[in-house]
Amino acid sequence: MRLALLMAVFALAPAAVSGVVIDFDSVVNVTDNQIYTTVLNVQGFHFASGHFHITNAPAGCAFGGCTAFNGTQYLSVEGPELGLPVVMTATGGAAFDLYSLQASRLFSDGATASATGLFYNAEFLNLTGTFNGGGTVSTSLALPATPGFDTFLLPPTFVNLISLNISGSVPRLTDNASWGIDNLNLSLVEVGGKSVEGVPEPATVLLAAAGLLLIGFRQRFR
Repeated sequence: MRLALLMAVFALAPAAVSGVVIDFDSVVNVTDNQIYTTVLNVQGFHFASGHFHITNAPAGCAFGGCTAFNGTQYLSVEGPELGLPVVMTATGGAAFDLYSLQASRLFSDGATASATGLFYNAEFLNLTGTFNGGGTVSTSLALPATPGFDTFLLPPTFVNLISLNISGSVPRLTDNASWGIDNLNLSLVEVGGKSVEGVPEPATVLLAAAGLLLIGFRQRFR
Protein backbone atom coordinates (compact mmCIF):
# COMPACT_ATOMS: atom_id res chain seq x y z
CA MET A 1 0.00 0.00 0.00
CA ARG A 2 2.77 2.42 0.99
CA LEU A 3 4.65 1.59 -2.21
CA ALA A 4 1.56 2.30 -4.26
CA LEU A 5 1.14 5.67 -2.55
CA LEU A 6 4.76 6.61 -3.21
CA MET A 7 4.45 5.62 -6.86
CA ALA A 8 1.32 7.76 -7.16
CA VAL A 9 3.12 10.78 -5.71
CA PHE A 10 6.13 10.48 -7.98
CA ALA A 11 3.83 9.98 -10.96
CA LEU A 12 2.70 13.57 -10.38
CA ALA A 13 6.23 14.92 -10.79
CA PRO A 14 6.51 17.06 -13.95
CA ALA A 15 8.45 15.43 -16.76
CA ALA A 16 9.76 17.26 -19.82
CA VAL A 17 8.60 15.39 -22.90
CA SER A 18 7.23 16.14 -26.36
CA GLY A 19 10.34 17.93 -27.64
CA VAL A 20 9.66 20.75 -30.09
CA VAL A 21 11.89 23.00 -32.20
CA ILE A 22 9.90 26.05 -33.30
CA ASP A 23 11.40 27.21 -36.60
CA PHE A 24 8.50 29.28 -38.03
CA ASP A 25 8.97 27.59 -41.42
CA SER A 26 5.41 26.24 -41.35
CA VAL A 27 3.96 29.78 -41.32
CA VAL A 28 2.51 30.69 -44.73
CA ASN A 29 2.85 34.43 -45.34
CA VAL A 30 0.36 36.09 -47.67
CA THR A 31 2.93 38.83 -48.36
CA ASP A 32 6.70 38.89 -47.93
CA ASN A 33 7.76 39.59 -44.35
CA GLN A 34 4.10 39.66 -43.35
CA ILE A 35 3.03 41.76 -40.37
CA TYR A 36 1.10 40.10 -37.56
CA THR A 37 -0.76 42.24 -35.03
CA THR A 38 -2.57 39.79 -32.76
CA VAL A 39 -1.79 36.13 -32.13
CA LEU A 40 0.11 33.72 -34.37
CA ASN A 41 -0.23 29.97 -33.73
CA VAL A 42 2.91 28.00 -34.53
CA GLN A 43 3.55 24.33 -33.75
CA GLY A 44 1.31 24.29 -30.69
CA PHE A 45 2.41 27.68 -29.32
CA HIS A 46 0.93 31.18 -29.42
CA PHE A 47 3.03 34.28 -30.16
CA ALA A 48 1.21 37.51 -29.31
CA SER A 49 2.15 41.16 -29.84
CA GLY A 50 0.81 44.35 -31.34
CA HIS A 51 3.30 44.24 -34.25
CA PHE A 52 5.78 41.61 -35.42
CA HIS A 53 6.87 39.87 -38.62
CA ILE A 54 7.60 36.43 -39.93
CA THR A 55 10.61 37.30 -42.07
CA ASN A 56 10.83 35.18 -45.20
CA ALA A 57 12.45 37.67 -47.61
CA PRO A 58 15.31 39.38 -45.71
CA ALA A 59 16.48 41.35 -48.73
CA GLY A 60 13.13 43.14 -48.80
CA CYS A 61 13.69 44.80 -45.42
CA ALA A 62 14.87 48.39 -45.06
CA PHE A 63 18.37 49.44 -43.95
CA GLY A 64 20.35 47.03 -46.08
CA GLY A 65 17.93 44.20 -45.50
CA CYS A 66 17.20 41.99 -42.53
CA THR A 67 19.64 39.39 -41.31
CA ALA A 68 19.53 36.32 -43.53
CA PHE A 69 19.47 32.94 -41.78
CA ASN A 70 20.19 29.95 -43.99
CA GLY A 71 17.17 30.71 -46.12
CA THR A 72 14.69 29.94 -43.33
CA GLN A 73 11.89 32.03 -41.88
CA TYR A 74 12.11 33.64 -38.45
CA LEU A 75 10.14 35.90 -36.13
CA SER A 76 11.30 39.54 -36.03
CA VAL A 77 10.45 42.82 -34.32
CA GLU A 78 11.33 46.39 -35.40
CA GLY A 79 11.86 48.84 -32.60
CA PRO A 80 11.45 51.10 -30.85
CA GLU A 81 8.99 52.61 -33.36
CA LEU A 82 7.22 49.26 -33.71
CA GLY A 83 9.13 47.26 -31.11
CA LEU A 84 6.53 45.74 -28.86
CA PRO A 85 7.43 42.71 -26.71
CA VAL A 86 6.26 39.29 -27.88
CA VAL A 87 4.58 36.95 -25.40
CA MET A 88 4.82 33.22 -26.00
CA THR A 89 2.46 30.66 -24.44
CA ALA A 90 1.63 27.01 -25.11
CA THR A 91 -1.74 26.01 -26.51
CA GLY A 92 -4.16 25.27 -23.69
CA GLY A 93 -1.95 26.95 -21.11
CA ALA A 94 0.40 23.97 -20.70
CA ALA A 95 3.74 24.50 -18.99
CA PHE A 96 6.98 24.19 -20.93
CA ASP A 97 10.77 24.07 -20.52
CA LEU A 98 12.98 26.23 -22.76
CA TYR A 99 16.50 24.98 -23.45
CA SER A 100 17.95 27.13 -26.23
CA LEU A 101 17.17 29.47 -29.11
CA GLN A 102 18.90 31.34 -31.92
CA ALA A 103 18.80 35.14 -32.07
CA SER A 104 20.28 38.11 -33.91
CA ARG A 105 20.16 41.85 -34.31
CA LEU A 106 17.68 42.52 -37.10
CA PHE A 107 19.04 45.03 -39.62
CA SER A 108 22.16 44.42 -41.69
CA ASP A 109 22.95 48.16 -41.65
CA GLY A 110 22.31 49.05 -38.05
CA ALA A 111 24.04 52.43 -38.32
CA THR A 112 21.65 53.66 -40.99
CA ALA A 113 18.69 52.31 -39.03
CA SER A 114 19.72 54.08 -35.82
CA ALA A 115 20.34 57.36 -37.69
CA THR A 116 16.60 57.59 -38.28
CA GLY A 117 16.00 57.77 -34.53
CA LEU A 118 13.14 55.31 -35.05
CA PHE A 119 14.84 51.92 -35.33
CA TYR A 120 17.77 50.48 -33.41
CA ASN A 121 19.33 47.06 -33.53
CA ALA A 122 18.98 45.35 -30.16
CA GLU A 123 22.18 44.74 -28.24
CA PHE A 124 20.43 42.37 -25.84
CA LEU A 125 17.57 39.92 -26.14
CA ASN A 126 15.67 39.95 -22.84
CA LEU A 127 13.65 36.95 -21.72
CA THR A 128 11.31 36.83 -18.73
CA GLY A 129 9.53 33.58 -17.99
CA THR A 130 6.56 33.20 -15.66
CA PHE A 131 6.53 29.99 -13.64
CA ASN A 132 3.51 27.79 -13.38
CA GLY A 133 2.32 28.60 -9.86
CA GLY A 134 3.79 32.11 -9.74
CA GLY A 135 7.15 33.86 -9.79
CA THR A 136 9.42 34.81 -12.67
CA VAL A 137 12.89 34.15 -14.04
CA SER A 138 14.84 36.51 -16.34
CA THR A 139 17.98 36.60 -18.42
CA SER A 140 19.58 38.94 -20.98
CA LEU A 141 21.46 37.53 -23.98
CA ALA A 142 24.17 39.66 -25.59
CA LEU A 143 23.55 39.57 -29.34
CA PRO A 144 26.50 39.42 -31.78
CA ALA A 145 27.73 42.89 -32.78
CA THR A 146 27.67 41.85 -36.45
CA PRO A 147 24.12 40.84 -37.38
CA GLY A 148 23.95 37.08 -37.67
CA PHE A 149 22.16 34.38 -35.73
CA ASP A 150 23.92 32.82 -32.76
CA THR A 151 22.81 29.94 -30.55
CA PHE A 152 22.13 30.65 -26.88
CA LEU A 153 21.70 28.06 -24.15
CA LEU A 154 19.19 29.14 -21.52
CA PRO A 155 19.88 28.87 -17.78
CA PRO A 156 18.50 25.62 -16.28
CA THR A 157 15.95 27.70 -14.37
CA PHE A 158 13.84 28.27 -17.51
CA VAL A 159 11.59 25.30 -16.72
CA ASN A 160 7.91 24.81 -15.86
CA LEU A 161 6.98 28.11 -17.52
CA ILE A 162 3.49 29.16 -18.54
CA SER A 163 4.61 32.22 -20.54
CA LEU A 164 7.72 33.86 -21.95
CA ASN A 165 8.08 37.61 -22.58
CA ILE A 166 10.61 38.41 -25.32
CA SER A 167 12.02 41.89 -26.03
CA GLY A 168 15.18 43.56 -27.30
CA SER A 169 17.03 46.47 -25.75
CA VAL A 170 19.81 49.00 -26.17
CA PRO A 171 21.04 50.05 -22.70
CA ARG A 172 20.21 53.64 -21.72
CA LEU A 173 18.34 54.11 -25.01
CA THR A 174 15.34 51.79 -25.46
CA ASP A 175 13.81 48.62 -24.08
CA ASN A 176 12.13 47.84 -27.41
CA ALA A 177 14.76 47.53 -30.12
CA SER A 178 14.96 45.35 -33.29
CA TRP A 179 15.71 41.62 -33.17
CA GLY A 180 14.97 38.21 -34.68
CA ILE A 181 14.61 34.73 -33.17
CA ASP A 182 14.48 31.23 -34.58
CA ASN A 183 14.78 27.56 -33.64
CA LEU A 184 13.41 27.65 -30.09
CA ASN A 185 14.26 24.29 -28.54
CA LEU A 186 11.78 23.33 -25.82
CA SER A 187 9.59 20.63 -24.32
CA LEU A 188 6.10 20.61 -22.93
CA VAL A 189 5.79 19.61 -19.28
CA GLU A 190 3.47 16.65 -18.99
CA VAL A 191 1.95 14.54 -16.22
CA GLY A 192 0.75 11.03 -16.92
CA GLY A 193 1.26 11.51 -20.66
CA LYS A 194 -1.01 14.56 -20.87
CA SER A 195 -0.09 18.25 -21.00
CA VAL A 196 -1.63 20.04 -18.04
CA GLU A 197 -2.01 23.59 -16.81
CA GLY A 198 -1.36 22.82 -13.15
CA VAL A 199 1.91 20.94 -12.58
CA PRO A 200 3.05 20.53 -8.94
CA GLU A 201 6.29 22.32 -8.14
CA PRO A 202 9.23 19.89 -7.55
CA ALA A 203 9.54 21.03 -3.92
CA THR A 204 5.90 20.18 -3.31
CA VAL A 205 6.32 16.70 -4.76
CA LEU A 206 9.42 16.02 -2.67
CA LEU A 207 7.71 17.23 0.49
CA ALA A 208 4.74 14.95 -0.13
CA ALA A 209 7.03 11.99 -0.79
CA ALA A 210 8.98 12.67 2.41
CA GLY A 211 5.73 12.77 4.37
CA LEU A 212 4.65 9.40 3.02
CA LEU A 213 8.03 7.88 3.84
CA LEU A 214 7.78 9.19 7.39
CA ILE A 215 4.31 7.67 7.77
CA GLY A 216 5.67 4.37 6.48
CA PHE A 217 8.55 4.28 8.96
CA ARG A 218 6.26 5.18 11.88
CA GLN A 219 3.87 2.38 11.00
CA ARG A 220 6.73 -0.07 10.61
CA PHE A 221 8.11 0.52 14.11
CA ARG A 222 4.80 0.53 15.99
